[in-house]
Amino acid sequence: MTKMINLLKRTTYYGERLFTVCGALSLIVIIISITIGVVERYVFNSPLTWPEEMSVLMLVVLAFFSIGAATVKRKHVVADFLIQNANEKYKRIISVIANMMSVFFVVILFYSALKIIPTLTFKTSSLKIPRQAYYWPIFAIVPIMILTYVQEILELIAEAKYKKKGKTASVQG
Repeated sequence: MTKMINLLKRTTYYGERLFTVCGALSLIVIIISITIGVVERYVFNSPLTWPEEMSVLMLVVLAFFSIGAATVKRKHVVADFLIQNANEKYKRIISVIANMMSVFFVVILFYSALKIIPTLTFKTSSLKIPRQAYYWPIFAIVPIMILTYVQEILELIAEAKYKKKGKTASVQG
């Protein structure tokens, strides 16, 4: 199980690095396109229509890749005030259940994107970007998010087995 966990860690690490780079690039594109739009509007008195479209698309891309990176780094919001006083065994059980529910949610997200993309036939007015492009980042983040949740589940199971062996060994010894 340790080899599998290490492989998952490596895979999710590189996925998170990719998400971070893509998120940073999308933020740079947002800043540049908005700056160009402002300069064109207020300096040259010739407003452009495409900076808003580009900024909105890049904001969506940034949001999705940020979600993916936060999941891999385990920096997402967790409401643990209900279980913070529970014993370790129950915390692990609840964490496994929560991770399984997260996998279920992410699979539903993926399936929903698959269903909605074929229905989106429109393109943006200025840049002619297909509306489907707003959903493309989902296909990049979902596999890595699922691997992250599976990794966490396996780590929790391995930790429980290790603690159980440790207690058994100390009782026998």
